[in-house]
Amino acid sequence: ELLGTTKKEENLFVKVTNMLTGKNAQTAVASDTTAVYPKVQERKILLHNPKSGTERIATAKSFIQDSFLRNLYRNVQDLTAKVTDNLL
Repeated sequence: ELLGTTKKEENLFVKVTNMLTGKNAQTAVASDTTAVYPKVQERKILLHNPKSGTERIATAKSFIQDSFLRNLYRNVQDLTAKVTDNLL
């Protein structure tokens, strides 16, 4: 559900509601369709060293740039995860 924009900041307000539980979450998303939105994702990975037989945990970083639509979708995806966390 797109709740509208503000003139000052030009943001879209997006609200996601879980129809089963009534739980909802909302956020503001930039509405500039020409902008690129940088994202940094971190995740832990397990590295195996077959020579020494050891393992270690490292942090991998991904640097990506989202378009307006991908940024909107990513925010809806995050909000959906928040309102369905007890159902999965």
